[in-house]
Amino acid sequence: IAAALVATQTSWFRDWARGFGERQAARLLNGQLHIGGLDGNLWSGATLTDVRITQDGREVVRVDRVRVTYSVRQLLSRHWRFPTITLTHPSIVLIHDAAGWHIANLLRPRRNDSPDSQPVELPSLVVEQGTVAIEDAAAAPDGPRFPARIERLDGDFGLTLARGLTDLVIRRAAFEAAQPALRVASLDAHWTARDGRHDVRDLHLRTAASALAGNVSYQPPLS
Repeated sequence: IAAALVATQTSWFRDWARGFGERQAARLLNGQLHIGGLDGNLWSGATLTDVRITQDGREVVRVDRVRVTYSVRQLLSRHWRFPTITLTHPSIVLIHDAAGWHIANLLRPRRNDSPDSQPVELPSLVVEQGTVAIEDAAAAPDGPRFPARIERLDGDFGLTLARGLTDLVIRRAAFEAAQPALRVASLDAHWTARDGRHDVRDLHLRTAASALAGNVSYQPPLS
């Protein structure tokens, strides 16, 4: 065990682990992952720097630093739980056109998507000073539009991705949006999506001029 611990601290092993992570990501992503640097003990956690994801030839995700904790034993048993993840200065590009949101196709469908497959659990996902650019080519000229840009995004989230279910807990979030201009001082809510239905519960949103609270549900009409 001691020899294994020492081996993980060598530059050779870290380069191998970084490359291994990029190759494994190619099996999960409809895109390419690049990891600039890798640090940490690697048994219970790691720090990744200059993390980038490209999709269809465009860089859609860039993160200066990712700090993540995990249990190697759980991962080897295919229990995909990461107790804490902190993203420092993430930058995300969301592209929407007639085909839908491109980021929705970033993850490849899981081949063993059976009732017994383990969910992906991120109970504490912290974002520090994030930026989101939204390119919405499908928006109607006279309809509502998403902000073109979100900056200074800080938040603490919990995310679970299970078979047919997306469960997002927003414990706290604050950001500034542009085009149209909007400053959200605080936001918390619980959003779930299953079989096309979206439910937002316990929504509390506060801006400099107003406040909103309530529950929202949306089921798109059948085509």
